[in-house]
Amino acid sequence: MMKRLIFALSVLVVFATLSLQARADQMVFVHSPGCIYCEMWREDILPIYDKTDEGKRLPLREVNLDKGMPDDLKHLVYPSFTPTFIILDDKDKEVGRILGYNSEFFWGFVQNFIKKLDAARNS
Repeated sequence: MMKRLIFALSVLVVFATLSLQARADQMVFVHSPGCIYCEMWREDILPIYDKTDEGKRLPLREVNLDKGMPDDLKHLVYPSFTPTFIILDDKDKEVGRILGYNSEFFWGFVQNFIKKLDAARNS
C-alpha cells in the first residue's frame, strides 16, 4: 500500500513540475499540400532554419492547414492562405504573422518579431 502511495505521489510531482515549466516562444509554419510558396520555403529555409539564431530563438512547429488547426492553437485567427508564419510568445499569445513567403524579406520579418518579443519582456 505504501509503495503505491509513494508511486502515485511521484507521478503527481512529475506532472506538476512539467506543467510549471515555461513554454518557449515559437514560430508556427502553416502550410498546405500543393502550395508552391510553402515548397519554396521548405527548399530555401527549412534545411538551415534550426541552425540559425532565429531558429534557436523561435523553434518551428508545422501545421498542415488541410487537417485544421490543432486544439491548442484554435484560439488563433484561422489563416486565410498558406504559407502563414505565426509567431507566438511563451504563453501562446500571437505576436505577429508573416503572410506568404518572400526570400528577400523573410529573415528581416523574423528578426523584427524577435525584437518585439524581447522588448515586451524587458518592459
